[in-house]
Amino acid sequence: MKTFFRHRWPVVVAVAAYWIAAGALAALALHRNEGHLVYALDDSYIHMALAKNFAAHGVWGVTRYGFTSSVSSLLWPLLLSFTYWLFGVNQASPLILNLLSGALTLVIADHILRRYKASCPYRAAALLIFAFLSILAPLTLQGMEHLLQMAVTLLATFLAARFLSDDAEVNTQREFLWLLWAAPLVTATRFEGMFLIAVIGALMLLRGRWRHALAFGGSGLLPVAIFAVISTLKGWYALPNSVLLKGSMPALSSLGKAITSSLDTALFNLNMAPHIAAVALAVLFLSVYTFRVRVRQPVSGRVGQPTDWDSRQVMTLIFMGAAWLHLEFAIVCLFCRYDAYLITLGLLIVAAQLVDQIPERAVILRLCWKELPRYLVVAALLAMLLRPLGRRGALAPSMWVTGTTNIFQQQYQMGLFIKSFYQGSAVALNDIGAVDYLADVHCVDLVGLADLQVARKKLHKDYHTADILAITQASGVRVAVVYDSWFGGEIGGLPEDWTKVGEWSIANNMVASDKTVSFYAVDPSEVSPLIQHLRDFSPRLPASVLQSGKYTEWASVP
Repeated sequence: MKTFFRHRWPVVVAVAAYWIAAGALAALALHRNEGHLVYALDDSYIHMALAKNFAAHGVWGVTRYGFTSSVSSLLWPLLLSFTYWLFGVNQASPLILNLLSGALTLVIADHILRRYKASCPYRAAALLIFAFLSILAPLTLQGMEHLLQMAVTLLATFLAARFLSDDAEVNTQREFLWLLWAAPLVTATRFEGMFLIAVIGALMLLRGRWRHALAFGGSGLLPVAIFAVISTLKGWYALPNSVLLKGSMPALSSLGKAITSSLDTALFNLNMAPHIAAVALAVLFLSVYTFRVRVRQPVSGRVGQPTDWDSRQVMTLIFMGAAWLHLEFAIVCLFCRYDAYLITLGLLIVAAQLVDQIPERAVILRLCWKELPRYLVVAALLAMLLRPLGRRGALAPSMWVTGTTNIFQQQYQMGLFIKSFYQGSAVALNDIGAVDYLADVHCVDLVGLADLQVARKKLHKDYHTADILAITQASGVRVAVVYDSWFGGEIGGLPEDWTKVGEWSIANNMVASDKTVSFYAVDPSEVSPLIQHLRDFSPRLPASVLQSGKYTEWASVP
């Protein structure tokens, strides 16, 4: 036991620090949300609703009334549904799974650094910085699969890099067998994992290992293929609606437009997430630096003499390829979740490359001028990384805790309201997660994540006010709870036949798409009942929610 702790204490310290930080943020969120465990995104509740219905009714859908292809992860809802099957539907499962996923990410990162002969003090410092810059604790509060995506991305990248490398001690057959197991986890965790599979498969082909490339590609795409068959048999698209509606495809009408649109998408994503550029530049700089320094004196038994296919250089290639594909075909966001796996992978590569560049303690104490280039390299990289990533890491805790309050004040209250007065009814929504998790309704999703007809209209850029009216009438919708701002522009606005009877507004909005949500009576006969229901629910709302509209005016009449 002493021997184990002597070699593993860095990861024990890092996991403990991460759990303490995540626990502190969760406790603060509970305090701010009247003791309710609430996650910082409505998307989290989409997974929870799907898992609830799959565990209880065997239906892969946001409601128990039919199949919906609404989420970008296959593995996360399955894990949630398994916990619901074991322990019943609860709100703690996403938090616990995230705490385990974050710990697994740190364990894998520590294992990789140990493979590169990193000392215990170096690993401890690297893992603590890694946890902070990767915002593991704040991301835990969102209750989604991104921490698990970090872990499987690190694992698959490292295994692939060792398999493709010229490292003498690598057992390529063993590494490849492990890689075949890891590949389907990558794509099952999130569909962006296909970028990683594509890059690794291309490198295998480049090395002339086409049989391995075919086996690896088939293994990685197996979850995607299985889901595609099931989804198309159900009449839906092969890919989830969330992937199709949120993804980005270059214009293919001409070569010029394809190039222009590709550059525009990548530049837009980099503008939204400059931290990706910082990490990519740091990784590229270190790769070139270590590639050029081919002959170095061994330092404390550390790995020297890098080759063209040194495993760390291969990890760099994988990272750069996956990052480019993500910037071209996916999106990043201000909430730091879609690109989290790239940041984590890039930071680990930086830490692995710096193992040979951080001077020994004696050298640091003597400040040896011969080691000045190493000092300058480390200082330049820290300056490059710490500004954007440090700011991101410093702001993330406040943003995500505030985000839980935003969801509690808005989407969570919407779910409680619908559960109280419209259980079993047809309801039109644009944020479907909390309502479908808390209530049992026939959901008409006006954004298209859980509505095939709306998704088709939007993908063909033929979605207008008349379509909203026709879809809601055909579904027998009685009320709509939506953001007005989402239906302007080319859509043309919400139907004039609808009657707005109230609005809820929140302050200090960080994560909700709009600070104000509106309540509409879709059926004219529902105006008076909806007013009464909103009036009855009003005392249950948090005091910080600003209420306005017809129902507040009607309530003031004797």
